[in-house]
Amino acid sequence: MDETLDRQPSTPKVSAIIVAYNCAAALRRCLAALERTREREKLEIVVVDMGSRDDCPRMDAEFPNVIMMRLERHFGMAKSLNIGIRTAQGEYLLLLDPNVEVAPDTVAALAARLDSEADAVAVCPLIVDPEGRPASVVRALPARERPLCDQIVALDLEDEAISVPVADGGAVMARKFFIRGLNYFDARFGHHLLDVELGYQIRRASKKTLLLPRVRVVRRPPEDSFPLDTAARAALSADRALAVATFARKHFGAGAGIKLRLAISFGAIGRALKALVTGGEVGYEFGRMSAIVSGQKIDGSQRAL
Repeated sequence: MDETLDRQPSTPKVSAIIVAYNCAAALRRCLAALERTREREKLEIVVVDMGSRDDCPRMDAEFPNVIMMRLERHFGMAKSLNIGIRTAQGEYLLLLDPNVEVAPDTVAALAARLDSEADAVAVCPLIVDPEGRPASVVRALPARERPLCDQIVALDLEDEAISVPVADGGAVMARKFFIRGLNYFDARFGHHLLDVELGYQIRRASKKTLLLPRVRVVRRPPEDSFPLDTAARAALSADRALAVATFARKHFGAGAGIKLRLAISFGAIGRALKALVTGGEVGYEFGRMSAIVSGQKIDGSQRAL
């Protein structure tokens, strides 16, 4: 046997992808937890940094076995995840919020479930807070008559596995071939609702998303190195509102999307005028209104991010 070929590393089973932005303390904990994963050699870790100003882009010096991808600007979650996914070699993708810390057996438990459940495209652990209390937020899929993505689903945590409409985006493992088959995440969503879009596409394919209550990970409150200013908060809020309208237009028809976009725009105008009269957050509301009316999604052009 060729000794050179024999020494080549095997393809990882799972690729963990973390999109980071000014969250060095959280990212450091997240990566340290992943490094403690059992059979670490079967796990690839990819960090996509969206132009952070803190230590995030230099974290590979502390974690030399992590692939660090440095973007110039905050391009939003859709574009950033797609960049990471195109780089990832694993059969399964663990999409992980940097504020989430896995246990040593998390990756293996999730992958084993995908191995054994042919109808499952995605599996997710139960997210708990630092005190161990359940903190996963599972929402119902939007419908034509209820498009706002705001209905919470009650969970029976006594079950071994729960079929859920949408995985909590903090931690979810999905089959890479399925996401590639969608031509990756739709960049029209900007920064928000990618978990909802994935859940909808899974249901559309008559497949399942499973939550495993016995597999638990910890999510800590965000600790941003550079807290978002008014303009950045307004841009992100507008992006989420526009993502809701984008989802309606894509899945329920142009008429539904236009109707919702108009309702969101008039609502934003009303909020801005109210803030002007009552002395509320005028800068935030007018910035949000401007971005919604102009359709400005998070795409790397925002100076505030």
